[in-house]
Amino acid sequence: MLQVETKFSQASQEWLKLKKISIKPSSYDKYVVVLNHHLYRLFIDKDIDQWTDSDFCDLFIKFKTEDKLSNSTLNTIRTVLKGCLEYAEYKYNIKHIDLSRISIPHSDTKVEIFTQPETDLLAAYCEANLNHKTLPIYISLYTGLRLGEVCGLTWNDIDLNEGIIYVRRTVERVKVYDIEGVKTQLMILDPKTKSSKREVPMTDFLIEYVRAYKQFSDGQQADYIITNKSDVPAEPRTVERRYERICKILEISNLTYHALRHTFATKCIACGMDPKILSEILGHSDTYITLNIYVHPTREIKRAQIRKIQK
Repeated sequence: MLQVETKFSQASQEWLKLKKISIKPSSYDKYVVVLNHHLYRLFIDKDIDQWTDSDFCDLFIKFKTEDKLSNSTLNTIRTVLKGCLEYAEYKYNIKHIDLSRISIPHSDTKVEIFTQPETDLLAAYCEANLNHKTLPIYISLYTGLRLGEVCGLTWNDIDLNEGIIYVRRTVERVKVYDIEGVKTQLMILDPKTKSSKREVPMTDFLIEYVRAYKQFSDGQQADYIITNKSDVPAEPRTVERRYERICKILEISNLTYHALRHTFATKCIACGMDPKILSEILGHSDTYITLNIYVHPTREIKRAQIRKIQK
């Protein structure tokens, strides 16, 4: 029997070591933060076996009402806690704890999109200023690619004759833990999920835009399209800062880079695209994610739909 103060700590460390094999470095980093900042301290003075289902419900109420944690953070805490408890039950025979009654919405943040005038302004700027700063913005605006996915594109991933972008990798800066402490490292990873590895069709005007950029940059097939180097992908934060500066120049909404993806998805639905097709283009596992998280009906879409009602 482990000591009270080490039982959860040891079980969680063993569970985390097993999870590291199957999750992305960014997810691993998030789990480490949750354990260090929210969970370890809970079981120092009170043994796991002394906690009840009701205690855990009260804990999440406190996280939400007193600590003001976001739903995203609460969901991560529940995921980590559930995994650790199940492992501790299996390995150290602690009693079963049922967390199924703790229901947390997937998101409590309103996802915003660019208005049509802002979209037109941003697109026009990219077209008038063809360079490595505008290229990722224009691609994400008209394909819905994530920031890391654009940073990971090489010219081998783009078929201008067929008009297809092959999403094969993503680029992230993640924390790396070693004996010297915590460092960050730019890493080239597999796409976010299995369905994220996909083929994305390009519009004719996007094909011409990318073709013009390639001629201008004289990029080689093995080169990353933004840096035009075969061994150095673009730094996502650098691309994001360039995007923010352009938005400031244009005096448009101060939205995150991911808003380009949301804007693309919403525009596709407004144009009547089949949600199943859009789901595959975005790299989602099912249409539920597409319709409930990434597609946000604008006032214009609602008006167009209401006009379909016959007198």
